Amino acid sequence: MADDEVNILSAAKHLSYAERVGHKNWKVRSEAFDDIKSSCQQVFSDEDPVLNQYGSVLVKGTADTNAAALDKCLEALQTFLEKANESHAARHVRLAMISLFSLPNLLSSVLLMRIQTHKAKEVYIAFCELEQADTVVESVIKAFADKVPKVVVAAVDIVTTALSLFGVKVVSPQPLLKALPKLFEAKQEPVRDGAKNLTAELCCWTGPKLVQDTLLDKMPDSMRKDVEKLLEDIPAMRKTPERFTRKEQAKQAVSGVPAGPAATAAGPTPTTAVPQEDEGMDAYEFAEPANVLSELGKDFWEMLAAKKWSERRDALAKLRTLASAARLISADYGDINRELKKIISKDSHIGVVSEAIACVGMLSRGLRKEFSSSARVFVPVLLDKFKDKNTICVTNVSEALSFMHTYCFAMADIQDDLVTALEHKNPKVKVETLKLIEGFVGSASKANAAKVHSTVLPAAAKSASEAAPDIREAALAVLVAFGLKAGSVSVLSKVTDKLDDSRKKKLEEMVQQATAGAGGAPAPGLPTGVGDVAPRALGIRNTNAPAGKPPVAGTKGPAGKRGAQGTGAKAKSGSSSASLNAGPADDDDAGLAAGTLSKAEAEEKLLGLFGEGILAGLQSSNWKERLTTMEALQQQVQDRKENLEGTSSVLIQALSYLPGWNERNFQVLGKVFELIALVATESSKVSKKDAFTAVTGLVDKMSDMKLKGSAGQALTAMSEALGPQFVFAQLHKQAAAQKNPKVLSESVNWMATAVEEFGLGTIDVKALIDNMKVDLASTNATIRNAAINLLGVAHKQLGPGLADMLRSDVKPALMTALEDTFKRNPQEQASSHEVIATRKVRKLGQAGKPAGGYHGPAADDDDEPPAAFDPDALLPRTDISSQISSKLVANLSSANWKERNAALDEVDDIIKSVGGRIQPTVGDLMPALKGRMSDTNRNLTAKTLLLLGELARAMGPAFEGVGRPLLSTAVGNISDSKSQVRAAIVGMLDAWISAVPLEKVLPAVADAVAAPKASSEGKLTGLKWLATVLDDGRASKGLAQALRAATLGMNDKASDVREAGTAVMSLVLEASQNAASDGTYPWSHTPPLL
Repeated sequence: MADDEVNILSAAKHLSYAERVGHKNWKVRSEAFDDIKSSCQQVFSDEDPVLNQYGSVLVKGTADTNAAALDKCLEALQTFLEKANESHAARHVRLAMISLFSLPNLLSSVLLMRIQTHKAKEVYIAFCELEQADTVVESVIKAFADKVPKVVVAAVDIVTTALSLFGVKVVSPQPLLKALPKLFEAKQEPVRDGAKNLTAELCCWTGPKLVQDTLLDKMPDSMRKDVEKLLEDIPAMRKTPERFTRKEQAKQAVSGVPAGPAATAAGPTPTTAVPQEDEGMDAYEFAEPANVLSELGKDFWEMLAAKKWSERRDALAKLRTLASAARLISADYGDINRELKKIISKDSHIGVVSEAIACVGMLSRGLRKEFSSSARVFVPVLLDKFKDKNTICVTNVSEALSFMHTYCFAMADIQDDLVTALEHKNPKVKVETLKLIEGFVGSASKANAAKVHSTVLPAAAKSASEAAPDIREAALAVLVAFGLKAGSVSVLSKVTDKLDDSRKKKLEEMVQQATAGAGGAPAPGLPTGVGDVAPRALGIRNTNAPAGKPPVAGTKGPAGKRGAQGTGAKAKSGSSSASLNAGPADDDDAGLAAGTLSKAEAEEKLLGLFGEGILAGLQSSNWKERLTTMEALQQQVQDRKENLEGTSSVLIQALSYLPGWNERNFQVLGKVFELIALVATESSKVSKKDAFTAVTGLVDKMSDMKLKGSAGQALTAMSEALGPQFVFAQLHKQAAAQKNPKVLSESVNWMATAVEEFGLGTIDVKALIDNMKVDLASTNATIRNAAINLLGVAHKQLGPGLADMLRSDVKPALMTALEDTFKRNPQEQASSHEVIATRKVRKLGQAGKPAGGYHGPAADDDDEPPAAFDPDALLPRTDISSQISSKLVANLSSANWKERNAALDEVDDIIKSVGGRIQPTVGDLMPALKGRMSDTNRNLTAKTLLLLGELARAMGPAFEGVGRPLLSTAVGNISDSKSQVRAAIVGMLDAWISAVPLEKVLPAVADAVAAPKASSEGKLTGLKWLATVLDDGRASKGLAQALRAATLGMNDKASDVREAGTAVMSLVLEASQNAASDGTYPWSHTPPLL
C-alpha cells in the first residue's frame, strides 16, 4: 500500500496542475496545492504568466471535499492572491465566486471548521484587497439564507470583519442594509447577535442616523433596545480603515503615507478620525424608493375633502407616514402639492394644518431636488404660518423649511420671501424667520451665504432696530452668524452704521461671546481665524446724528408703520397717503422719548410760564384744588391761544407729571385731556414727541366710560394737527400692550370713527389692515368685534377690494362675519369715484380749526388743497414679477396640457395669495397667455379668459395698457362652438370693464360681432352682453360702436340675433336721448356700419 501510494504520488508529478488538482487521490491534490503555493512564493511580479495558469486551478480546488486538501488549497489560494493583481482576480476568482460550484461549497464545507474558517476569512479579505469587495459581499450574503445556523454566523462574521478592516468606501453598506432585516427575525440567538454586531459596526462607519432611519423600525422591540444600547457605546469619532486596497496602497506609497496593518500600529488608531457630523452617510443613498401615490388609495382623497376635521387629519397622517420613507419614488405630486397648499392656507383646524405642514417637510426630504420648484411655492405660505400661536404648528414649519433648505434649494433662491417675511406685520413671524435665517446661515456654505448679503443682511439689520426685544435679539444673532460665516465680521460694517449706540454695544458683546471662549480662544465650531477678529472690525462706531436729526428716514416701527412705499399708491392730489409716515426715523419709542423733559425741568418751566399758584395747585393733595387749578390753567391757555408756539410742548409734557397720568380723580383727568385737545387745536407747533407723550396718558383711559369721550377728543385734535396715521400707529401699539382687552377694543372703536371722519386718504391703509388682521386673531371677542366694525367702516370707502386683501389671512368663520358686515356697509362713492372726508388735517404751521381738505402736514402748501381721494389708489398692490418665473412661462406653452393647466392654476394662486391686487409688472406672462387663446384644449382657453378677467380686477386701471394687446384676440373667441368659452368671454368682459373704461372695450366687441366668420351664437352672445351693459347705464361714451353692432345684428339671418340687435338699438337710442337732454353729445365719431 505504501509503495503504491508513493508510486501514485511520483507518477502524478508528471501530470499538469489541472490533472493533479482533479486527481482522485487527495494526497496528490494536496501536493499539487503545496507546489502551487511554493511556486507562487517565488513570483516577484504580477505579470508572471504562471499566475494565469494557477488561478483557474485554485478556483477548481475550492470545491474539494477532503478537509486536508481543501486546507492546502486555501493556503495556496491566499498566497496566489498576495501575488496576483486585479485582472487576475476579476478573470479567475470573481467568476468562480459568482458560480454555484465554488463559493457555496466553500461556505458550506469550510465555515464549520474553526481553522479553515479563519483561512477562508483571509481569502475573502484578500479578494476585497483586490477590489472584489462587491462580489465577495454579494456571494457571502447568499449564505445568510443557509439552513445551517453556523454557516450563517460564519458568513455574518466574514462580512463584519471585512467592513471593520476596509470601511464603507470598500465594503458598500447598501446590500448589508437590505440583507440585515431578515437576520433580525432569525430564531437562533447566535445569528441575531451577529446581526447586532454587524449593525453596530455599520454605525461606527456611517453614524447612527443612517442605521436609525433604515434598520431600527424593522427590528423586534427586544432587539431594538439591545441595538440602541450598542449605539450609545459607539465613540463619537468614526473609524478609519485598518487595511487598504492595492490601489490605495499604491497611492499612499507615492505620497509617502504608510498603509496597511503595520502602518496602523505606528500611525493613528482606528478611532482617530473625523467627527461624525463632518462626514455623514445619508439614508437616501441606500434606501429603496417608496411609492407613496400607489399606497394612498381612493379613500385618501375622499377623507381629505371630508367635512370632519378628524378625517382630514387622518388622511394627512397616512400621507405623512408613507412620505417619511428615506427616499420617495419620482412621480407627479402636483395634485398632492395643490391640496396641501390649500389646506395650509385655508383650513380652519390647526391640527389639520400642522399635519399638512409636516407632510410638506417629509416630501421635501424624500424627493429632494425633484421637489425644488414645489418647495419654493410653499415657502411664502409656510413663513406666514409662523404667526400661528400653536407651538406644534410653528415647529413643523421650522422643520419643513429646514428640510427644504437642506435638500431642495439654497437661501439665495428664497431671499425675496425671507425679506418679505421680515416686513410682516406680525412680530412672531419676524422672530421665527430670523431664527430660521440664523440656522440657514450656519448650515450654508460661505459662498451661498455671501449671495444674500445684499438682500437678507440689510433686512436683518433693519429688524435690529425694532422696538420689540425678541426681534432685536434674533436680528442681532443673524448679523453675528453672517459675520462668522464670512470669516470676518467686517461684512457688517455697511449695515451697522444705522444702529443706535445701545444696539451696537449689544452686537459687540454678542460677537465677543461667539468668537472667543474661555481665555480668549475661538469658540468651538467657528471658522478658523474668527476668534482673532476684534469686535471693532465690525465698524460699529457711534456715528449717530445729534438728537432731532436722525440719520435714517422711513424707519418702520413695531406698530406696522410703512414708508412712502408702504401703500404703493397716491391720493389724487399727488400726495401719498403714506407721506404722513415719511417723518424722521425717531418714530420708534426710543427716538420719541429722547429729549423729553424730566419732572424737575417740567416743574421749573411750568413755574416760569404760569406762576407759582398754578404749580402749587397742581401739586395739591386735595382733588378740588387740583380741579380748580386745571380750570384756571385752561382759561389762561385759552386767553393766550394766539401765542402758544413756545409753550405747547412744555405744557403737554408738564401735564404728564402734574397732575400726571396716574391722577385718580376722573374730573381732574378729564380737564387734563380737554387741555391737551385745546393745545393741539390752537398751537401750530405740536410735534410727534408731544403726541407720543399725550397718547401714553390717553390710551389706558380709553376703557373708562367717564373719560373715553374726552380722551377721544384729544386724540382727534392730535390727528387734526399731525394726521391720524401717527396717532393710529402709536395708539394701537400702546393699546395692544395693555392687559385690559377693553383698552384695545375701545381704541379700535375710536379709530373706526376717525376713519369715517378723516377718510382713508390720510392713513396708511396697508398698516391699518395689517393691524386689524392681528386683532381679528385675538382670543377676545370684543377686540375681534371692534376690528370687524372698523373694517366695515373702511369698506364703505374701499369697496370689495378690501375683502380680497383679508381673505387669505383670515379664518373662514371670521371672513363670513366680515362679509356680513361689508354687506351692511356697502361702498359709498361720489360719481367721480372719489371719497370726500368730513374732517381735515391742518397745514404745517397752521393753528386753529382746520379749514381745508389737507392730506397731512407734509403736503404741498396749496391755497385750495383737495378734499377728495380715490379709494382704489389706497389699497396696496403687490409686485408679482418675481413669482412669474421662466419655468412658469415655459409651462404655459408646454406640449402637455396638464402642465399648461397647472401653470394657469399657479398664476391664479399667485393672484389670490396677494389679496387679488397686483402691480402691472408681470414679466412675460401676457404674451404666454395670448398663446393660450388658441389652445387646442378649449377648456384651457376658457380658463385663460377667466384668468384675464382676474388679472384685470387685480391690476385695476393699469390693466388697460397691459391687456390691450390681448383684447381683440380674446374677444375673437366669442364665436367659439363651446358654450363654456363664450361664457368665459362674458365673464372676462365684465371684469375688464370694471377696471378699464367701457369705451376702450366696445370696439373689440363690435369687431367680433361684425367679423365675417362670426357665428350666430357668437353674435348673440356679444349683443346680449352689450344690451346688459347699456341697460345698466354704463355706456355714456362709445355708443357709436354699440350702434354699429346693433345695426349688423338687426340685418342678420338668424331671428334671435335680429331680436338681440333690435334690443341693443333701442337701448342705444334711449342712451343717446338721455345724453342729448343733458347737453352732451355721445358720438365721438361715426364708424362705418358695414
